Amino acid sequence: MSKLLRDPLSPALFILAEEYLLKGLQQIYSQFPELAYQSGCSILVPTLAFANDVLVFTNGSKDSISKLMPFLDHYQLVSGQVVNKEKNSCILSEKTTPARASIVLKATEFRRGALPFTYLGIPIYKGKRQVFLFDALIEKIRERLASWSCNHLSFGARITFLQSVLNTLPMYDLQVMQMPAEVYKKIERIFNKFL
Repeated sequence: MSKLLRDPLSPALFILAEEYLLKGLQQIYSQFPELAYQSGCSILVPTLAFANDVLVFTNGSKDSISKLMPFLDHYQLVSGQVVNKEKNSCILSEKTTPARASIVLKATEFRRGALPFTYLGIPIYKGKRQVFLFDALIEKIRERLASWSCNHLSFGARITFLQSVLNTLPMYDLQVMQMPAEVYKKIERIFNKFL
């Protein structure tokens, strides 16, 4: 009988590679602050990262892309990790001209993405919070209910199921953002129907 062996250094090596990526991006932005993405009166942090999901904010100028892309190529060489260009995208302003969009997409070789999108299960959007942004959460609750054979559960068992399983599903979203009142009402209607 063979045992599955794990390399205890693997997670540490991954963390070191990610740290190198983030420090390198921060160094670029500290050397060239004009590359930062500015939104109204605030300047966004240059990167958000969790494991291998990384968001990089930049102003999208030729200068910005010409400094970022060589660093990403260098990162791929030194870390052994490859940037998947098919899974990555550039979110450009709606005001971006077709010529500017073409330059950015050609330089990055990424596809063009659009808002809203989901990052780590949370909707990233511009403007007012809309109910449709939370459709994935509502669907997750419905799927969890559908996966259980609840016809044979007593009323007490249903309450326990609601409290211990279903009530916890929106908790992650609520830690990050406030949902519109209509979303709460939708969830409440699902729970009431379940009971």
